[in-house]
Amino acid sequence: MGRKKLNKKCAVDGCERKHHAKGYCNMHYTRFCKHGDPEYRLPTLEERFHASYTAVPESGCWLWMGCCDKYGYGQISVKRKAKAAHRVSWELHNGPIPKRLLVCHKCDVQSCVNPEHLFLGTQKDNIRDCISKGRFKGGNKNG
Repeated sequence: MGRKKLNKKCAVDGCERKHHAKGYCNMHYTRFCKHGDPEYRLPTLEERFHASYTAVPESGCWLWMGCCDKYGYGQISVKRKAKAAHRVSWELHNGPIPKRLLVCHKCDVQSCVNPEHLFLGTQKDNIRDCISKGRFKGGNKNG
């Protein structure tokens, strides 16, 4: 006499997948094994972004504490590709960046990702800003 196999469902509320192990479907069982929580989910880009900077009250800068490139600009992974954190900040707070425009810093701190310290401009605008603040190392200043 053979035993009839029951079509058990996953124990997670709302999940209709077939039972795999320990009362969970394959997906929830994998999450349980990896993270100790069958309902674990990866943090969103916005959650990862906001967990990766420190606000400095004196200057108002949000200093990027995650990975930085060789020039000091913050980097964050988006769909497995490194993106500049200040550009991601702009997009999260203001929407898409039009083609051929840069996200420039008013505060001149490369690791700052505070959207209030950022502005959109062309390469020409960025160079003008650099010259007006005495940061341009061209001509006589460039050894």
